[in-house]
Amino acid sequence: MRIQMVSSEEIRHEKALKRILNYHGEEAQIDMMIEECSELIQAICKYNRKVPSCATNAEIEILLDNVREEIVDVQIMLDQMKLVFGYDYELEEMKSKRTLELIESEGQK
Repeated sequence: MRIQMVSSEEIRHEKALKRILNYHGEEAQIDMMIEECSELIQAICKYNRKVPSCATNAEIEILLDNVREEIVDVQIMLDQMKLVFGYDYELEEMKSKRTLELIESEGQK
């Protein structure tokens, strides 16, 4: 079993997430999660499509800013989804470890 240290900032963040979740309701926030994921996908697709033809770094930065903003939106929703559905940190650790083992085994070929 993993013991997780929680800072006062993390406690404040979780309280804020719970307040948002309670205000809007779980069903609405699940729908919002789907919407935010689609906006992130769209922003990444637009970045991949337009970056090769961008004339300036400023144009690229605008695209990057949009991707970053959507990542933040999705992260906020993911944090709420962890409250709705629960989260298995041990599973996360196991999956990361398995992926690293695959990378290492491929490097030995």
